[in-house]
Amino acid sequence: MKKPLLPILALLALLALPPRGEAGSSWTVGRPIPHEHQLSMDRIPHRLWERLLHKYVDPQGNVDYAAWKRSPQGVQH
Repeated sequence: MKKPLLPILALLALLALPPRGEAGSSWTVGRPIPHEHQLSMDRIPHRLWERLLHKYVDPQGNVDYAAWKRSPQGVQH
């Protein structure tokens, strides 16, 4: 009886893939920030973000982007 070759090749192909992100993995999104300037997620102040959400997002989750863009806080250089 012949062994099916396709499942074996599929398994070998999966094993050759690079590992996906796991807990504790280091990922960089955006530009790299020097280690001494990085903050852990639990130390990021969310008050400003929450204020913007309450001001520009209605109870249904719709964002008033035009008003946000017109505001001084909405302008980024």
